[in-house]
Amino acid sequence: MTNTRVTEVSDRTLVAFDGTKYQADCVIWATGAVAPPVLAKLSLPTDERGFIATESTLKTTAGWPIFAVGDSGTMIDDPAPKAGVYAVQQPPILWHNLQAPLSGDELIPFVPQGDFLKLLNTVDGNALLNTNL
Repeated sequence: MTNTRVTEVSDRTLVAFDGTKYQADCVIWATGAVAPPVLAKLSLPTDERGFIATESTLKTTAGWPIFAVGDSGTMIDDPAPKAGVYAVQQPPILWHNLQAPLSGDELIPFVPQGDFLKLLNTVDGNALLNTNL
Protein backbone atom coordinates (compact mmCIF):
# COMPACT_ATOMS: atom_id res chain seq x y z
CA MET A 1 0.00 0.00 0.00
CA THR A 2 1.43 3.38 -0.94
CA ASN A 3 0.42 7.03 -0.68
CA THR A 4 -1.67 6.38 2.41
CA ARG A 5 -1.84 8.67 5.42
CA VAL A 6 -1.43 6.58 8.57
CA THR A 7 -2.74 7.77 11.93
CA GLU A 8 -1.82 4.83 14.18
CA VAL A 9 0.61 1.90 14.18
CA SER A 10 0.84 -1.02 16.61
CA ASP A 11 2.77 -4.30 16.53
CA ARG A 12 0.57 -5.91 13.86
CA THR A 13 -1.95 -3.26 12.83
CA LEU A 14 -1.97 0.12 11.19
CA VAL A 15 -4.89 2.51 10.89
CA ALA A 16 -5.33 4.72 7.84
CA PHE A 17 -6.68 8.27 7.97
CA ASP A 18 -10.11 7.05 6.84
CA GLY A 19 -10.30 4.62 9.80
CA THR A 20 -9.52 1.48 7.80
CA LYS A 21 -7.48 -1.01 9.84
CA TYR A 22 -4.85 -3.16 8.14
CA GLN A 23 -3.24 -6.26 9.62
CA ALA A 24 0.45 -6.65 8.78
CA ASP A 25 3.33 -8.99 9.46
CA CYS A 26 5.78 -6.26 8.52
CA VAL A 27 5.24 -2.52 8.18
CA ILE A 28 7.84 -0.57 6.23
CA TRP A 29 7.45 3.13 6.89
CA ALA A 30 9.24 4.66 3.92
CA THR A 31 9.34 8.41 3.49
CA GLY A 32 11.28 10.53 1.08
CA ALA A 33 14.04 12.93 2.02
CA VAL A 34 12.87 16.40 3.00
CA ALA A 35 15.07 19.47 2.86
CA PRO A 36 15.64 20.99 6.31
CA PRO A 37 13.98 24.42 6.66
CA VAL A 38 17.34 26.11 7.24
CA LEU A 39 18.27 25.59 3.57
CA ALA A 40 15.46 27.92 2.49
CA LYS A 41 16.96 30.68 4.65
CA LEU A 42 20.38 30.63 2.95
CA SER A 43 19.39 32.61 -0.17
CA LEU A 44 20.92 29.95 -2.40
CA PRO A 45 19.35 28.36 -5.49
CA THR A 46 17.47 25.14 -4.72
CA ASP A 47 15.91 22.29 -6.63
CA GLU A 48 12.13 21.81 -6.67
CA ARG A 49 12.28 19.99 -3.29
CA GLY A 50 14.29 22.70 -1.52
CA PHE A 51 17.78 21.14 -1.57
CA ILE A 52 20.70 23.38 -2.56
CA ALA A 53 21.23 23.29 -6.34
CA THR A 54 24.82 22.40 -7.26
CA GLU A 55 26.98 21.83 -10.29
CA SER A 56 28.72 18.46 -10.70
CA THR A 57 31.65 19.96 -8.78
CA LEU A 58 29.34 20.23 -5.72
CA LYS A 59 29.60 24.04 -5.96
CA THR A 60 26.33 25.92 -5.71
CA THR A 61 24.82 27.10 -8.99
CA ALA A 62 24.78 30.62 -7.53
CA GLY A 63 28.37 31.01 -8.76
CA TRP A 64 29.70 31.69 -5.28
CA PRO A 65 32.45 29.51 -3.78
CA ILE A 66 29.91 27.65 -1.63
CA PHE A 67 29.64 23.88 -1.77
CA ALA A 68 26.87 21.52 -0.69
CA VAL A 69 27.37 17.80 -0.14
CA GLY A 70 25.36 14.84 1.09
CA ASP A 71 21.62 15.28 1.35
CA SER A 72 21.89 19.07 1.56
CA GLY A 73 22.68 19.39 -2.15
CA THR A 74 21.35 18.16 -5.47
CA MET A 75 23.49 18.07 -8.60
CA ILE A 76 21.08 19.62 -11.07
CA ASP A 77 22.55 17.95 -14.20
CA ASP A 78 22.75 14.48 -12.61
CA PRO A 79 20.56 14.23 -9.51
CA ALA A 80 21.19 11.12 -7.42
CA PRO A 81 18.88 9.60 -4.82
CA LYS A 82 19.25 10.93 -1.28
CA ALA A 83 21.34 8.06 0.08
CA GLY A 84 24.33 8.01 2.41
CA VAL A 85 26.37 6.01 -0.09
CA TYR A 86 26.85 9.18 -2.12
CA ALA A 87 27.61 11.40 0.85
CA VAL A 88 30.48 9.18 2.01
CA GLN A 89 32.06 9.28 -1.48
CA GLN A 90 31.99 13.08 -1.82
CA PRO A 91 34.65 14.20 0.72
CA PRO A 92 37.71 13.67 -1.53
CA ILE A 93 36.06 15.69 -4.32
CA LEU A 94 34.98 18.38 -1.86
CA TRP A 95 38.46 18.56 -0.33
CA HIS A 96 40.09 18.93 -3.74
CA ASN A 97 37.58 21.56 -4.87
CA LEU A 98 37.95 23.60 -1.69
CA GLN A 99 41.71 23.77 -2.24
CA ALA A 100 41.65 24.18 -6.04
CA PRO A 101 41.17 27.97 -6.15
CA LEU A 102 44.15 28.41 -3.81
CA SER A 103 46.46 26.19 -5.85
CA GLY A 104 45.24 27.21 -9.31
CA ASP A 105 43.81 23.75 -10.04
CA GLU A 106 40.54 23.14 -11.85
CA LEU A 107 37.48 21.96 -9.96
CA ILE A 108 36.71 18.30 -10.58
CA PRO A 109 33.26 16.72 -10.83
CA PHE A 110 31.73 14.18 -8.52
CA VAL A 111 30.50 11.22 -10.57
CA PRO A 112 27.95 9.20 -8.59
CA GLN A 113 27.95 5.45 -8.97
CA GLY A 114 25.08 3.97 -10.98
CA ASP A 115 23.38 1.98 -8.22
CA PHE A 116 23.96 0.75 -4.70
CA LEU A 117 23.03 -2.02 -2.28
CA LYS A 118 19.82 -1.32 -0.40
CA LEU A 119 19.34 -2.98 3.00
CA LEU A 120 16.61 -2.20 5.51
CA ASN A 121 17.27 -3.29 9.10
CA THR A 122 14.19 -4.96 10.61
CA VAL A 123 15.58 -4.56 14.18
CA ASP A 124 15.18 -8.28 14.92
CA GLY A 125 18.56 -9.45 13.60
CA ASN A 126 17.28 -9.61 10.03
CA ALA A 127 17.14 -7.25 7.07
CA LEU A 128 15.26 -6.76 3.84
CA LEU A 129 17.39 -6.65 0.69
CA ASN A 130 16.59 -4.99 -2.62
CA THR A 131 18.26 -7.16 -5.25
CA ASN A 132 17.47 -4.88 -8.20
CA LEU A 133 21.06 -3.74 -8.74
